[in-house]
Amino acid sequence: MTNSKIHLTLFLFFFSVYALTGQGSIQSADGKIMFLLTEAMVENHSVSFSEMVTLDDTPGPQYSKYGLGMSVLAIPFYLSGKALSFLLGIEASMATQFAVSMINALLTAFSCLMVFRFATDRFECNSRIGLVLALGFGLSTIAWYYSEDFMSEPAVTLFLLLAVYCVTSKDPTARKRDLIWAGTFLALAVFCRLAVLVVIPGFILYQWMVWNESDDKNVKELTRDLIRPAVPVITVIIIIMLYNYVRFADPLATGYENFNGRFLVGFFGILFSPGKSLFLFNPLTLFGCLGFMLFLRQQRKTALLFGWLIVSHLLLFSSWWSWQGGMSWGPRLMLVVIPYLILPVGFLLREYKQAVKIPILVFLVVGILIQLPSVTVNIARYYY
Repeated sequence: MTNSKIHLTLFLFFFSVYALTGQGSIQSADGKIMFLLTEAMVENHSVSFSEMVTLDDTPGPQYSKYGLGMSVLAIPFYLSGKALSFLLGIEASMATQFAVSMINALLTAFSCLMVFRFATDRFECNSRIGLVLALGFGLSTIAWYYSEDFMSEPAVTLFLLLAVYCVTSKDPTARKRDLIWAGTFLALAVFCRLAVLVVIPGFILYQWMVWNESDDKNVKELTRDLIRPAVPVITVIIIIMLYNYVRFADPLATGYENFNGRFLVGFFGILFSPGKSLFLFNPLTLFGCLGFMLFLRQQRKTALLFGWLIVSHLLLFSSWWSWQGGMSWGPRLMLVVIPYLILPVGFLLREYKQAVKIPILVFLVVGILIQLPSVTVNIARYYY
């Protein structure tokens, strides 16, 4: 089977699973707010809406506090929902919510494909190991649950993974093009979630390490390599600032700044609490931690980039007032870095296959069993 057929088969498999287990509606308050912004942009050409979603809302114009990216990304899905409503005679509000709710099934399926490609292209693992890692991320982590609802984390996960894939390209002839693509995908991630800005030092560090290992060490070339991906990111930041000014008459106000959480409580909660533990809800990440030193020895630059992505998000969200990510399944806010804890498992499988194969497969199956309750029972019914 050719690579293109393998990639298509993988994508269709994961998308089919996510579509079949999807709720077909938007349950979370965050998702409803982002949907209302999409609706307002399409129907009223406005960035405000009148519907109140939470008890804290006050009568009058409402503004989404979750950024602009996801609502813009959902516009084609919203329009397809309107078309579905017209063709089948379904109530428009139901059809548009159904169509928009499917966006993360599509994006998460692409993320699973990118995990496979990262393993086979960047880490030079065989297809079997790539398949194990794709299954590990797609079905054995909280990624499965978040493919159901309209939240920003699956989109950020995909865009950030694409940015990392492009920046770690080993083809020197395509380096300039890949850096522009890396910046574009990173900009899209920031557009969906401003917190992604914490990863930028990791990308700069990676670029510096690549330059430091080069023969000529041309400072001008390093500067150009930093500017190329920076341009789209700066452009998106300017758009976000303009959007903030329209909403709050202040380009620096996002409407959602709140870092008054207790760091140690958040840090312990994200890693070890029974209700939100990263390792409890995603058991395969334990093997990712075990494989990280092997990863560091074989691919130092990429391992340090992965490490920065994980640690920066952990430190950021440990300080967040709602480190638990609200009423969600597992550590929602850490979903974007789970691929970087799953991919190092490939190094263990490649170097110590006979010793770790069975334990890894057991943990993979356990992870699937852990996710099954979340995709077979609507957890909104439990919470509310």
